[in-house]
Amino acid sequence: MFAPNPILTNTYIKAVVITEHSHMHVWEYPRMDQLGFGERYRKERYRKFAENLLQDGTSLLLADVVKHIARLYNDPADPPEKVILLKYETEIRPWSSDGNEPEPSPTVLYEDYIDPADLR
Repeated sequence: MFAPNPILTNTYIKAVVITEHSHMHVWEYPRMDQLGFGERYRKERYRKFAENLLQDGTSLLLADVVKHIARLYNDPADPPEKVILLKYETEIRPWSSDGNEPEPSPTVLYEDYIDPADLR
């Protein structure tokens, strides 16, 4: 925030879990701007982890995150079949007072089909 070159984008992560019976679940990564001060303090590590996820060369880490998210929605009657990890990004406009905030645009960060062995 106070560095010579602060980040000029607001970036956050969501995942869409598609189950065997075509049900969709949306999972949201904790966002600091939606938490209270105390909760933000306790979950700062999540922000740092998300920053590391968005760097190049993290495909193996992304694969593990997708498997973890699939396990959160593991239902033997309707197991997860595919997980799509989305990155939402919007420009931060410092000192902008026009009231027109840009809409975040999603891009697919990672997607993978889930092997039943990964749900254990």
